[in-house]
Amino acid sequence: MSTGTINSRDLRDSDDINDKAEVPANGAFFSSDKKAAQAQLPDYQPNGISFNIPLTLTDCHAAMRATIHQVRLIVFEIARKEMSVLRRRLTSVKLTGAARKFDESASSMEVNFVPALSISIIDSLQWNGGARLMTVLRTPLEADHEYQECLAKLKTSLLRIEKDMIRTVTGPLKKALINKKTPDFKNLSPQATRYYRDVTAACSEYRDVAESVCRRVQGDYRAHEISRGLAKCPTGGPGWREASALNDQINKLEDQVRDKGWSIWVDGDYATLDDMHAFERADGPSSVIAYLETLVKRLDEGRDRSHHGE
Repeated sequence: MSTGTINSRDLRDSDDINDKAEVPANGAFFSSDKKAAQAQLPDYQPNGISFNIPLTLTDCHAAMRATIHQVRLIVFEIARKEMSVLRRRLTSVKLTGAARKFDESASSMEVNFVPALSISIIDSLQWNGGARLMTVLRTPLEADHEYQECLAKLKTSLLRIEKDMIRTVTGPLKKALINKKTPDFKNLSPQATRYYRDVTAACSEYRDVAESVCRRVQGDYRAHEISRGLAKCPTGGPGWREASALNDQINKLEDQVRDKGWSIWVDGDYATLDDMHAFERADGPSSVIAYLETLVKRLDEGRDRSHHGE
Protein backbone atom coordinates (compact mmCIF):
# COMPACT_ATOMS: atom_id res chain seq x y z
CA MET A 1 0.00 0.00 0.00
CA SER A 2 1.36 3.38 -0.96
CA THR A 3 1.96 5.96 1.77
CA GLY A 4 2.00 8.98 -0.49
CA THR A 5 0.94 10.61 -3.72
CA ILE A 6 2.52 13.24 -5.91
CA ASN A 7 0.80 16.60 -6.02
CA SER A 8 -0.34 17.61 -9.48
CA ARG A 9 -1.65 20.88 -10.87
CA ASP A 10 -5.22 19.61 -10.98
CA LEU A 11 -5.24 18.75 -7.26
CA ARG A 12 -7.49 21.25 -5.48
CA ASP A 13 -8.85 19.50 -2.41
CA SER A 14 -6.21 20.83 -0.03
CA ASP A 15 -4.73 23.87 -1.74
CA ASP A 16 -5.31 25.93 1.40
CA ILE A 17 -3.29 23.58 3.60
CA ASN A 18 0.48 23.30 3.69
CA ASP A 19 0.64 19.52 3.38
CA LYS A 20 3.25 18.76 0.73
CA ALA A 21 7.04 18.66 0.68
CA GLU A 22 9.19 19.78 -2.21
CA VAL A 23 11.69 17.13 -3.26
CA PRO A 24 15.24 18.35 -2.39
CA ALA A 25 17.65 19.28 -5.17
CA ASN A 26 19.59 16.03 -4.72
CA GLY A 27 16.43 14.08 -5.50
CA ALA A 28 15.98 12.37 -2.13
CA PHE A 29 14.65 13.32 1.30
CA PHE A 30 16.93 10.88 3.09
CA SER A 31 19.78 8.54 2.20
CA SER A 32 21.82 6.37 4.55
CA ASP A 33 25.08 7.41 2.90
CA LYS A 34 24.32 11.13 2.96
CA LYS A 35 23.56 13.77 5.52
CA ALA A 36 19.93 14.73 6.07
CA ALA A 37 18.57 16.76 3.17
CA GLN A 38 17.77 20.42 3.57
CA ALA A 39 14.04 20.03 3.00
CA GLN A 40 11.15 22.22 4.06
CA LEU A 41 8.54 19.81 5.38
CA PRO A 42 4.83 20.66 5.76
CA ASP A 43 3.34 21.89 9.02
CA TYR A 44 -0.26 21.05 8.03
CA GLN A 45 -1.38 24.59 8.74
CA PRO A 46 -3.35 26.94 6.45
CA ASN A 47 -1.15 28.48 3.77
CA GLY A 48 -0.18 32.07 4.42
CA ILE A 49 0.06 31.65 8.18
CA SER A 50 3.55 32.29 9.53
CA PHE A 51 4.81 31.45 12.98
CA ASN A 52 7.31 33.61 14.82
CA ILE A 53 10.04 31.65 16.55
CA PRO A 54 10.10 32.69 20.23
CA LEU A 55 13.28 33.36 22.14
CA THR A 56 14.54 30.68 24.51
CA LEU A 57 17.18 30.60 27.22
CA THR A 58 18.58 27.25 26.10
CA ASP A 59 19.28 25.40 22.87
CA CYS A 60 19.42 21.95 24.47
CA HIS A 61 16.43 20.97 22.34
CA ALA A 62 18.38 21.23 19.07
CA ALA A 63 19.47 17.57 18.95
CA MET A 64 15.98 16.33 19.73
CA ARG A 65 14.44 18.49 17.01
CA ALA A 66 17.03 17.20 14.55
CA THR A 67 16.00 13.63 15.41
CA ILE A 68 12.33 14.46 14.87
CA HIS A 69 13.12 16.12 11.55
CA GLN A 70 15.13 13.09 10.44
CA VAL A 71 12.19 10.82 11.26
CA ARG A 72 9.97 12.95 9.04
CA LEU A 73 12.51 12.95 6.21
CA ILE A 74 12.62 9.15 6.27
CA VAL A 75 8.82 8.98 6.11
CA PHE A 76 8.76 11.24 3.05
CA GLU A 77 11.58 9.29 1.42
CA ILE A 78 9.68 6.02 1.92
CA ALA A 79 6.62 7.61 0.31
CA ARG A 80 8.70 8.92 -2.60
CA LYS A 81 10.27 5.54 -3.27
CA GLU A 82 6.90 3.78 -3.23
CA MET A 83 5.82 5.80 -6.23
CA SER A 84 6.38 4.91 -9.84
CA VAL A 85 9.57 6.01 -11.57
CA LEU A 86 7.55 8.42 -13.69
CA ARG A 87 5.92 10.11 -10.71
CA ARG A 88 9.22 10.42 -8.86
CA ARG A 89 10.25 12.94 -11.50
CA LEU A 90 7.67 15.39 -10.19
CA THR A 91 8.63 17.93 -7.59
CA SER A 92 6.47 17.46 -4.51
CA VAL A 93 5.20 14.68 -2.28
CA LYS A 94 2.07 14.58 -0.14
CA LEU A 95 1.49 11.85 2.41
CA THR A 96 -1.79 10.00 2.77
CA GLY A 97 -3.48 7.66 5.22
CA ALA A 98 -1.59 6.36 8.25
CA ALA A 99 1.67 7.93 7.06
CA ARG A 100 0.09 11.37 7.04
CA LYS A 101 -1.46 10.89 10.47
CA PHE A 102 1.94 9.87 11.84
CA ASP A 103 3.70 12.82 10.21
CA GLU A 104 1.10 15.25 11.51
CA SER A 105 1.98 14.12 15.05
CA ALA A 106 5.70 14.41 14.33
CA SER A 107 5.17 17.84 12.78
CA SER A 108 3.28 19.04 15.85
CA MET A 109 6.17 17.94 18.05
CA GLU A 110 8.73 19.66 15.82
CA VAL A 111 6.78 22.90 15.42
CA ASN A 112 5.76 23.20 19.07
CA PHE A 113 9.11 22.26 20.62
CA VAL A 114 10.50 25.78 20.83
CA PRO A 115 7.24 27.37 22.04
CA ALA A 116 7.09 24.68 24.73
CA LEU A 117 10.42 25.99 26.07
CA SER A 118 9.53 29.64 25.68
CA ILE A 119 9.18 31.74 28.81
CA SER A 120 6.74 34.64 28.60
CA ILE A 121 9.20 37.09 30.15
CA ILE A 122 11.87 36.18 27.61
CA ASP A 123 9.52 36.04 24.63
CA SER A 124 8.11 39.47 25.47
CA LEU A 125 11.60 40.90 24.99
CA GLN A 126 11.41 39.95 21.33
CA TRP A 127 8.33 42.11 20.79
CA ASN A 128 9.36 45.01 23.00
CA GLY A 129 12.71 45.65 21.33
CA GLY A 130 14.45 44.16 24.33
CA ALA A 131 16.34 41.20 22.90
CA ARG A 132 19.54 42.86 24.13
CA LEU A 133 18.33 42.30 27.70
CA MET A 134 18.68 38.53 27.31
CA THR A 135 22.20 38.84 28.72
CA VAL A 136 20.97 40.65 31.82
CA LEU A 137 18.68 37.71 32.60
CA ARG A 138 20.91 34.89 31.37
CA THR A 139 23.98 35.89 33.38
CA PRO A 140 22.45 35.54 36.85
CA LEU A 141 20.59 32.43 35.72
CA GLU A 142 23.92 30.78 34.96
CA ALA A 143 24.80 31.24 38.63
CA ASP A 144 21.39 30.24 40.00
CA HIS A 145 21.37 26.74 41.51
CA GLU A 146 17.62 26.25 41.15
CA TYR A 147 17.68 27.12 37.45
CA GLN A 148 20.78 25.08 36.66
CA GLU A 149 19.32 22.05 38.44
CA CYS A 150 16.12 22.36 36.42
CA LEU A 151 18.05 22.80 33.17
CA ALA A 152 20.15 19.70 33.90
CA LYS A 153 16.97 17.71 34.52
CA LEU A 154 15.51 18.92 31.22
CA LYS A 155 18.65 17.90 29.31
CA THR A 156 18.59 14.45 30.92
CA SER A 157 14.91 13.97 30.08
CA LEU A 158 15.32 15.05 26.46
CA LEU A 159 18.37 12.83 26.01
CA ARG A 160 16.44 9.83 27.34
CA ILE A 161 13.44 10.55 25.11
CA GLU A 162 15.68 11.04 22.08
CA LYS A 163 17.47 7.72 22.65
CA ASP A 164 14.14 5.92 23.03
CA MET A 165 12.82 7.55 19.87
CA ILE A 166 15.88 6.54 17.87
CA ARG A 167 15.46 2.96 19.06
CA THR A 168 11.70 2.57 18.68
CA VAL A 169 10.85 4.96 15.83
CA THR A 170 13.90 5.97 13.78
CA GLY A 171 15.29 2.43 13.74
CA PRO A 172 12.15 0.71 12.39
CA LEU A 173 11.66 3.46 9.81
CA LYS A 174 15.22 3.11 8.53
CA LYS A 175 14.76 -0.65 8.38
CA ALA A 176 11.56 -0.22 6.36
CA LEU A 177 13.34 2.15 3.99
CA ILE A 178 16.22 -0.28 3.43
CA ASN A 179 13.92 -3.26 2.97
CA LYS A 180 11.54 -1.27 0.75
CA LYS A 181 8.55 -2.00 2.97
CA THR A 182 5.72 0.14 4.29
CA PRO A 183 6.27 0.93 8.00
CA ASP A 184 3.75 -0.11 10.63
CA PHE A 185 2.46 3.42 11.20
CA LYS A 186 -0.45 2.21 13.32
CA ASN A 187 2.11 0.99 15.85
CA LEU A 188 4.47 3.94 15.43
CA SER A 189 1.84 6.68 15.80
CA PRO A 190 0.99 5.93 19.48
CA GLN A 191 4.71 5.96 20.29
CA ALA A 192 5.13 9.34 18.62
CA THR A 193 2.17 10.64 20.62
CA ARG A 194 3.69 9.32 23.84
CA TYR A 195 7.03 11.00 23.12
CA TYR A 196 5.18 14.23 22.38
CA ARG A 197 3.52 14.07 25.81
CA ASP A 198 6.86 13.28 27.49
CA VAL A 199 8.58 16.20 25.78
CA THR A 200 5.73 18.55 26.65
CA ALA A 201 5.82 17.50 30.31
CA ALA A 202 9.61 17.94 30.56
CA CYS A 203 9.46 21.37 28.92
CA SER A 204 6.56 22.46 31.13
CA GLU A 205 8.45 21.57 34.31
CA TYR A 206 11.51 23.46 33.10
CA ARG A 207 9.46 26.45 32.00
CA ASP A 208 7.72 26.83 35.36
CA VAL A 209 11.01 27.01 37.25
CA ALA A 210 12.72 29.25 34.69
CA GLU A 211 9.77 31.65 34.68
CA SER A 212 9.88 31.90 38.47
CA VAL A 213 13.62 32.56 38.54
CA CYS A 214 13.38 35.17 35.77
CA ARG A 215 10.67 37.03 37.67
CA ARG A 216 12.89 37.03 40.72
CA VAL A 217 15.75 38.48 38.66
CA GLN A 218 13.44 41.10 37.19
CA GLY A 219 12.37 42.20 40.65
CA ASP A 220 14.12 44.41 43.14
CA TYR A 221 17.84 43.74 42.65
CA ARG A 222 18.77 45.53 45.84
CA ALA A 223 16.68 43.17 47.95
CA HIS A 224 18.71 40.26 46.61
CA GLU A 225 22.13 41.92 46.61
CA ILE A 226 23.33 40.38 49.88
CA SER A 227 21.46 37.07 49.86
CA ARG A 228 21.78 36.16 46.16
CA GLY A 229 24.31 38.55 44.66
CA LEU A 230 22.07 39.56 41.76
CA ALA A 231 22.24 43.34 42.03
CA LYS A 232 24.79 43.54 39.23
CA CYS A 233 25.72 41.39 36.29
CA PRO A 234 29.08 39.62 36.66
CA THR A 235 30.32 41.79 33.78
CA GLY A 236 29.91 44.82 36.01
CA GLY A 237 26.95 45.97 33.93
CA PRO A 238 23.62 47.29 35.20
CA GLY A 239 20.85 45.39 36.91
CA TRP A 240 17.49 44.76 35.28
CA ARG A 241 15.80 48.10 35.94
CA GLU A 242 18.73 50.23 34.85
CA ALA A 243 19.36 47.95 31.87
CA SER A 244 15.72 48.29 30.79
CA ALA A 245 16.00 52.07 30.88
CA LEU A 246 19.24 52.01 28.87
CA ASN A 247 17.72 49.62 26.35
CA ASP A 248 14.69 51.89 25.92
CA GLN A 249 17.05 54.79 25.30
CA ILE A 250 18.90 52.82 22.62
CA ASN A 251 15.64 51.85 20.92
CA LYS A 252 14.40 55.45 20.86
CA LEU A 253 17.70 56.71 19.43
CA GLU A 254 17.63 54.02 16.75
CA ASP A 255 14.10 55.07 15.82
CA GLN A 256 15.23 58.69 15.55
CA VAL A 257 18.12 57.99 13.19
CA ARG A 258 15.99 55.63 11.09
CA ASP A 259 13.43 58.41 10.66
CA LYS A 260 16.28 60.56 9.37
CA GLY A 261 17.20 58.01 6.70
CA TRP A 262 19.83 55.95 8.54
CA SER A 263 20.11 52.21 7.94
CA ILE A 264 21.89 49.80 10.24
CA TRP A 265 22.75 47.58 7.28
CA VAL A 266 25.09 50.13 5.70
CA ASP A 267 26.68 51.51 8.87
CA GLY A 268 29.83 49.48 9.40
CA ASP A 269 30.93 51.53 12.40
CA TYR A 270 27.70 50.80 14.25
CA ALA A 271 27.96 47.13 13.36
CA THR A 272 31.33 46.95 15.13
CA LEU A 273 29.62 48.09 18.34
CA ASP A 274 27.51 44.90 18.19
CA ASP A 275 24.55 46.57 19.86
CA MET A 276 22.59 43.33 20.29
CA HIS A 277 25.29 42.13 22.71
CA ALA A 278 25.93 45.51 24.29
CA PHE A 279 25.01 44.35 27.80
CA GLU A 280 27.70 41.68 27.70
CA ARG A 281 30.26 44.48 28.09
CA ALA A 282 30.46 46.94 30.97
CA ASP A 283 30.79 49.92 28.59
CA GLY A 284 28.61 48.43 25.86
CA PRO A 285 25.35 50.36 26.42
CA SER A 286 27.09 53.71 26.96
CA SER A 287 29.17 53.24 23.79
CA VAL A 288 26.09 52.49 21.70
CA ILE A 289 24.16 55.43 23.15
CA ALA A 290 27.07 57.83 22.61
CA TYR A 291 27.41 56.73 18.98
CA LEU A 292 23.70 57.15 18.28
CA GLU A 293 23.51 60.55 19.98
CA THR A 294 26.44 61.76 17.86
CA LEU A 295 24.78 60.32 14.77
CA VAL A 296 21.52 62.17 15.51
CA LYS A 297 23.41 65.48 15.76
CA ARG A 298 25.36 64.79 12.57
CA LEU A 299 22.23 63.94 10.61
CA ASP A 300 20.45 67.04 11.95
CA GLU A 301 23.39 69.24 10.97
CA GLY A 302 23.46 67.71 7.50
CA ARG A 303 19.74 68.33 7.08
CA ASP A 304 20.13 71.96 8.23
CA ARG A 305 22.95 72.59 5.72
CA SER A 306 20.85 71.06 2.96
CA HIS A 307 17.86 73.20 3.95
CA HIS A 308 19.93 76.40 3.77
CA GLY A 309 21.49 75.44 0.44
CA GLU A 310 25.04 75.11 1.78
